[in-house]
Amino acid sequence: MRRQFLGRGICVLLILGCSAWSCDTRSVDTPQISTAVDGVVPQAAQVKSVITIRGSRFIDPYSQTFVRFDGENADSKDFLYITDNEIAVRVPNAGRTGDITVRVQNETSNGVPFTVYGPWVYLVHGNTDLGLTVLDSHIRDTSNELELRAVLALPGIPEDIAATPEGDKTYLALPEEDALLILDAPNNTVLNYIQGGIGPRPSALAITMKDKHLCFIANRGDRSVTVLDTLTDTVIGVLEPSGPIQEPVEDWGPASAVLDPDYSTLYVVFHNEGILRAYWVDTLSLRSENPVGPKPIQLMVLPNNGKVYSLNQGNPEDPSDLRGSISVVRARDQLFLTTIVLGEDPTRMEAAGNTFVMITNRGSDSVTVLQADGETIYKTITDGVGQGPSALTVSDDVSHIYAACSGNGVVSVINRNDLAVEKEILLAPGISYIQYRETGEGSRVFVLNPVEASVTVLNVEREDNKRKAEVIATTSVAGNPLFMRVQDLTTYPPEE
Repeated sequence: MRRQFLGRGICVLLILGCSAWSCDTRSVDTPQISTAVDGVVPQAAQVKSVITIRGSRFIDPYSQTFVRFDGENADSKDFLYITDNEIAVRVPNAGRTGDITVRVQNETSNGVPFTVYGPWVYLVHGNTDLGLTVLDSHIRDTSNELELRAVLALPGIPEDIAATPEGDKTYLALPEEDALLILDAPNNTVLNYIQGGIGPRPSALAITMKDKHLCFIANRGDRSVTVLDTLTDTVIGVLEPSGPIQEPVEDWGPASAVLDPDYSTLYVVFHNEGILRAYWVDTLSLRSENPVGPKPIQLMVLPNNGKVYSLNQGNPEDPSDLRGSISVVRARDQLFLTTIVLGEDPTRMEAAGNTFVMITNRGSDSVTVLQADGETIYKTITDGVGQGPSALTVSDDVSHIYAACSGNGVVSVINRNDLAVEKEILLAPGISYIQYRETGEGSRVFVLNPVEASVTVLNVEREDNKRKAEVIATTSVAGNPLFMRVQDLTTYPPEE
């Protein structure tokens, strides 16, 4: 017998030829099978993942069936089906790491350990509050804040933080310590701390899927890239730049590192050098080198792997100019195409599908729209853009772009169809990091305000073919937050 759950109730009453209150089909002489849990598959998963619980006596015709995650009941809407020996249920928002139990009638089964994790919101703190704060990205019905999951002490200030695509590990690059800190992501505990063979001055991280299980660490001390096996967390190689160094340099500046969509090519650039290097991932060998504009700060590859972009704070035509630039390289043959001058003090770029590249210009109070096909500026958005746009993020369906403006604390919501600001959400001056994420409970935009030491969450769910844009939570955090990273949602099974 399988129960399919189409509504909110999870109790099914079976009437076997008589009234439930006047007839009991169970005999006192019949041995009763105890409710028991034999196992759970998988043994760890993110919220909203589907898990399967196997055991015995999960159905009683006269009582409800409850699944508890460390004492927290799964909601009826999270159940997919129940049979006497199997339950399929989504990990609920209230799920916590601990024992899974099944309660039928007045009997509670044995507990089986289960780990609930993420997606996490990571906040890196500096100065006197040096450490890492981990927040749950989900919001409980009874709260308007993100739940604090962990506060970890750190030996130094991380320059980058990156999680494996599977969500099992998180890596932090510590340049001053020439070290890499590795976290057990589901449990928010330190798994490993590696100093030997890392660096000098590890700066940027890029991680492949598990089938290639590699973490690339760009080192600002000598422009090398350390290659780590993420299954064993051991160093397996070092990628060196070609050609001799004319003059010794102790610091090549912060790095940016990114992998193409199929994890075949790694791209690396250093702020004080302005050379874009591409490495083959499978052979760990140099593929190409191309000059880009001065003072590069970010690399990006289009989703279709057509082009690679380097966002630069400098203008190659005039070093004294406050305007920045963007350099374009064609991916298939690594051919340098052009460098285009932008507005003043560009800070962040994101791809709006394969058609446009969006760039925030903090000094010009504008958002530049670059047409990907022709490498030309399609539009510069100023109307409705707040003061000092410092970061932006794009919804998963590419319908909206959200720009965080630090000067007056406005989030400018740009409609992709007409490339115009359709709404302004007033928060507080100082907002500087913003990320769109699907969290399992909905579409959310997370905004960090280092000045206020807070994280604000916007609900941007679709409703009547439009997207909401409303504040649903604000959480105060420890002082001196430097930057934020929000994990991607990695549900089980993977195709869901």
